[in-house]
Amino acid sequence: MSRTTLILLTILNLVLCMKFLIIPSIEHYFELKEKLSELKSEYEDVKMKNKLKQQIINDIREYTKKLKNVEMLDLFYTPFRIISSETLNSDSSCVENICFFSYTKRGELEGEFIDLLATIKFINESKHYLDIKKLSIKKSEKGKIRIDITFDTMQVQD
Repeated sequence: MSRTTLILLTILNLVLCMKFLIIPSIEHYFELKEKLSELKSEYEDVKMKNKLKQQIINDIREYTKKLKNVEMLDLFYTPFRIISSETLNSDSSCVENICFFSYTKRGELEGEFIDLLATIKFINESKHYLDIKKLSIKKSEKGKIRIDITFDTMQVQD
């Protein structure tokens, strides 16, 4: 075999290797690199969604702990004498296995000033959700404090 033929065969072999092995391998590499990039992006999205989901679950758990058995929380369990007490409205809804119960309560209480301070401290230190809608404080004929209060509260059960 002549030297020219050998060179031509080598060049032909090189071209065929380039065409059928090297170039497809490079193309495949870049395709895989692009897929990997997409998968990393999807992974980050899923990771972020899971993190957000976990944060929401933790918030719900914390909220549930704070609101659990809030129906037992009764503002009228205070040193005040209860003049009247009524539940104005109540509502309940369930999301998956967690149920929320809310109600609005109104009451008239009568007592001493120190009782008012104890009640305010009780409300302030309570870990339960309590939204006071209306609060009026008057002095009664007997020289005591008379409170008219309307509040919303919630209970969560899982």
